[in-house]
Amino acid sequence: MLGMDSDTLIKLTRAGGKEVVASAVEIVVPPEVKKEAVDEGKRGGFPDAFEIERNIEKGLIKVVKARKAGETETIVRELGLMGGEAGVFRLFRDGKCKVVASGDQKFLDLIEALNIPFVTPSALIVRLWKNGKIERDACLELLKKLEPMISDEEYQLALFELKGGS
Repeated sequence: MLGMDSDTLIKLTRAGGKEVVASAVEIVVPPEVKKEAVDEGKRGGFPDAFEIERNIEKGLIKVVKARKAGETETIVRELGLMGGEAGVFRLFRDGKCKVVASGDQKFLDLIEALNIPFVTPSALIVRLWKNGKIERDACLELLKKLEPMISDEEYQLALFELKGGS
């Protein structure tokens, strides 16, 4: 199960890769991510918000609540986690996801320091290719669509992996 924050969910939707990911892995999001990506997105007039909502209604993305346990809430508070990032962190701590997907570097730095397994949007796409879930050309096309939304370093690293590390 992959716990996804709003940043990754929106980027994958805009790049056209969300359905590919959802067909290969179980995507779970906390209610905070639904609020950010769907409810606030619809109010802002973002078309991807409606697509994400349809995917939730179809069951491609599951909205899952996590318990707000004492130690987890202390960490959330002390690290200043809010919104979707706090919700995804709770999902992981509650055992409702095994890996966190995020493209937010500040959040990634925090969860890496806590030894939480994570994946970025581009690494997720490359992983699908490595696992035979998508063809190399489809992987490259999705990466090109992600390029304007991710750092140059993340994009170049994904291309390096796609080329076999050479």
